[in-house]
Amino acid sequence: MTNLEILLEIQNKTNYQPKIADIKERLKATLLASKTRGKIEIGIMFVGLTRIRSLNKKHRKIDTATDVLSFPTNNKIDQTNLPLD
Repeated sequence: MTNLEILLEIQNKTNYQPKIADIKERLKATLLASKTRGKIEIGIMFVGLTRIRSLNKKHRKIDTATDVLSFPTNNKIDQTNLPLD
């Protein structure tokens, strides 16, 4: 038995229909393989090209679309400033 609790929030701002069960299965397998333990909170947002380009420009100063952006967080970060709104 593992000591792992996963709180997952998925937001979809596109017409793409992700397979939520597949996402959960792969996420859990990845966390278990990395021997992650404890309470884990993960947010995933699917956005279009315009929004991902805007986020990339704002947070990485790169004015182009990208496939993935990730933002680490922990209890010391003011989560009201996270870029997912």
